[in-house]
Amino acid sequence: MQVVPAGTVPEEPEPLADLDAAPADFSRLADALDLHGLPGVQDKVSASMLSAPVASPHHRWILKLDPPGTPHLVLNEALHLRAARSLRIPVASAHVVRDARGVPGLLVSRFDRIHEDGRWRRLELEDGAQILGMLPAAKYSVAAEELVSAVAAACRAPAVAARNLYLQFLFAWLTGNGDLHAKNVAVLTGPAGHRAPAPAFDLPSTVLYGDMSMALPVAGRTKGLRARHWAEFAATIGLPERAAASATSLALKAAAGADLAALPFEGSPLNRALRELRHRRAELD
Repeated sequence: MQVVPAGTVPEEPEPLADLDAAPADFSRLADALDLHGLPGVQDKVSASMLSAPVASPHHRWILKLDPPGTPHLVLNEALHLRAARSLRIPVASAHVVRDARGVPGLLVSRFDRIHEDGRWRRLELEDGAQILGMLPAAKYSVAAEELVSAVAAACRAPAVAARNLYLQFLFAWLTGNGDLHAKNVAVLTGPAGHRAPAPAFDLPSTVLYGDMSMALPVAGRTKGLRARHWAEFAATIGLPERAAASATSLALKAAAGADLAALPFEGSPLNRALRELRHRRAELD
């Protein structure tokens, strides 16, 4: 299996090429997965990505594959995971891997597993829907402000967590990720028992597939967000004006690192997405 880096990742204790739990032909795995059996699947683009756990003695991953009818979602997410590292918050580590036919898959390291004393241990991971006491199917039925406030309050350092989550929502808007819902943010309890926002994950740009709205309303809106709406969002979650301005500058710089032209899209889907994102970034720049 050929391995291609999707961004800066920690050095692995053994080569990923030794991974023998992943199939040599991704199409066989895709055929085995029942998309309708996955919990919480909705109409949003990234929710349709095919995912399966894979493992080797010293690694635990989720292997993500392009779903039927949604091209290049793997490469799309890899690009945005790499760009999100410039936010200076934890981001899920990932590699693009290819099967024997050259079909790409995204191998995402599991941040909720640690290997110690010769065995694997599961870390506590509680997503936003669980924190709010919501059913998975209701993951789109909450305002961004309510979600951020609840998740931040569950963390050891709520003010730091609120800034982290503000960056995630702003980056989603600036890169066109319309699927940042209540199950795509979470609180991770580290080995020492400290609770903090989990690394950012599930970050593809959905505007490339015609999805122009946010998954959750920000200041009451899922479309047409302007600078004043983000200022209102920051104030509601308790982020000081100066901290919000600094975070906005950081998010703009990180979003600029996600060059959609580097993806294998062309024509109307690419041009429409570029036009939309230029408008969003100009409003906040």
